[in-house]
Amino acid sequence: MLFSIIIPVYNADKYIEKCIESIICQDRNKFEIIVVDDGSTDKTGIVCDEYSNKYSNIKVFHTENKGVSRARNLGLSEAIGDYILFVDADDWVTSDYIDVISKEIEGVDLLFFSNSRVIGEKIIKQSYGDAYAENRVETEELILNIKKQKYEYFGFTWNKCFSRNIISKNNILFVNDLSVREDEVFTNTYCSYINSIKFIKKILYNYREQTTGLTCKKISR
Repeated sequence: MLFSIIIPVYNADKYIEKCIESIICQDRNKFEIIVVDDGSTDKTGIVCDEYSNKYSNIKVFHTENKGVSRARNLGLSEAIGDYILFVDADDWVTSDYIDVISKEIEGVDLLFFSNSRVIGEKIIKQSYGDAYAENRVETEELILNIKKQKYEYFGFTWNKCFSRNIISKNNILFVNDLSVREDEVFTNTYCSYINSIKFIKKILYNYREQTTGLTCKKISR
């Protein structure tokens, strides 16, 4: 089982090292990291290349600034793993991220794990597994319950593990010219092709919320 971890990055030299370090310290036989530098003008590209030169399972691609959707699509085209994970460059994962996902994804089309929200120095733990923890749920029932309970973070891609086979078989991509909620469109499209999903309470991801700068770039690029 191999995971392809796709990291689109733009001018994140303050954060990208922590992001990559949180992943690379885990079992490197289980994953590859695909970094797509989307035309950064700071030291992001240099930092990423240093990691690529040091670790054989890290691939870095430098492109003109074309937006996060195209960056993720490039990552998908280069991925060779059985499963796809997306990580934002200013976020980081827990030390058991890969081990937990590799156990929980077995026999499931989509895995949804919990996260922490990071606001400045404050970390707020959030769990989305209360209703479906350790259970497989048929898609039709799942979508109905999502509408009822309004899972706040369901549209994001960074708190999920996707099957590359399902993505490739159905030619699922991010909409290139969509700069807002592009991940929600991708997730909803993916869900239209699956039969099962699992929610887990375990927090595996730290999502950094910022009111200026980087967050604006995430949305508007």
